[in-house]
Amino acid sequence: MCDNALDKWDVDELIGLLKHEFWQVRDEAAFGLGKLKNPRAIEPLLLMLTNSTDACAAAIHALKVLAPERLREPLLVLLRQPRPIGWAVAAGVLADFQEPLALPILVDLVKDTSPEHKHSCDIAGRFLAQFGNDGFDAIAGLLTNENPLVRLRAAIAILNTRDPRAIDHLQALAIDDDENVRETGAFGVKFLSNR
Repeated sequence: MCDNALDKWDVDELIGLLKHEFWQVRDEAAFGLGKLKNPRAIEPLLLMLTNSTDACAAAIHALKVLAPERLREPLLVLLRQPRPIGWAVAAGVLADFQEPLALPILVDLVKDTSPEHKHSCDIAGRFLAQFGNDGFDAIAGLLTNENPLVRLRAAIAILNTRDPRAIDHLQALAIDDDENVRETGAFGVKFLSNR
């Protein structure tokens, strides 16, 4: 696909390339459709999200420009089924949208200690940190969870808010039963106090 500059491709050709066998070509085609901003690309790009293709992230970015109002529900579906392809991009865009329906999903992921989606669950709190006061309150509530892994994730997340109110919450972790949680709390207090 790189043989032609973007202005040499028409929308139909790029839509056709969304079915190419190589994900890199699908990715570049989705990127190109986002740049061309043609509404005919909306449905094929939405289909890419439901098929969980490797080019899912490029399709999300294109749809964020082309049809943000059509993107929320498919992103919530992706968020509920964490998998490596597209999940973090979906979470980030929902945070950009400040989509309130994403908050309880992210909270549930922070609390999920099963190994099935460990990476997504480990970083879900970082996306909660992007939800302003509502995200802050959700994270603060997780700091007293009975599971030390959940408390650790919450400590990292509240640090990521970079909110001065986090210092009090992080100081309270000095008496936590878990060494990693205590260390994260101490680091967070030091980091936020020196800003």
